[in-house]
Amino acid sequence: MPLISVRNIELERSGELLLKNVSFDIPEKGRVAIYGPNGSGKNAVVLILAGILKQTQGNVFFRDDVAWKYKRDSYSVVGIGNIPSITPLYDQFTVMENCVFYARFLQLKKARYRIEALLQQWGLKNIRNVRVEEISALDYALLSCALAFLKDPLILLFDEPTGKLTNKEVEIFWGIAGKMFKDKTVIFTTLNEVEAIKHAKKVLHISKGELYDN
Repeated sequence: MPLISVRNIELERSGELLLKNVSFDIPEKGRVAIYGPNGSGKNAVVLILAGILKQTQGNVFFRDDVAWKYKRDSYSVVGIGNIPSITPLYDQFTVMENCVFYARFLQLKKARYRIEALLQQWGLKNIRNVRVEEISALDYALLSCALAFLKDPLILLFDEPTGKLTNKEVEIFWGIAGKMFKDKTVIFTTLNEVEAIKHAKKVLHISKGELYDN
């Protein structure tokens, strides 16, 4: 049984069809990549999966039941990273202050212990007191992903987590993130087909709002 099933999703905005009859399954514990050019609909798919954006038609099922009947239902199941409109990092805050902010938002118990463990695991402990505006693009990407782990969610969603990294930094990122993603269901978007094929078990190609299962 798939963990998530998307069936005949369509999304219309201002008379334009942004997603067209999109259907796919997400297996439990594995990485799924959605790749395609800018404006292809990748971000819309991620936001719908997160329960943040409501599709015009179609359904999303979580373990054979309609997913996220109420938006709050997704909070304990889905972790979201690297979507500035949803989980922005605050430049004037330090790395630690950003973590504490989101831990409070999620009403996380024993937050300090969890944060310290994540900073260690993601290789960010040495910059814990550095303001976000001063950290590298790689550390920014790692921090964005680490925040999604705060509540230890079942599903992790990332929108172009390596979009601003060099090829060398992409490999460093996946060297760290790959270990953290091991026992999770991870869905990420990318512009890079090679990255999608190399780092995902299942690859979906989206173009002009239509999805193709590779």
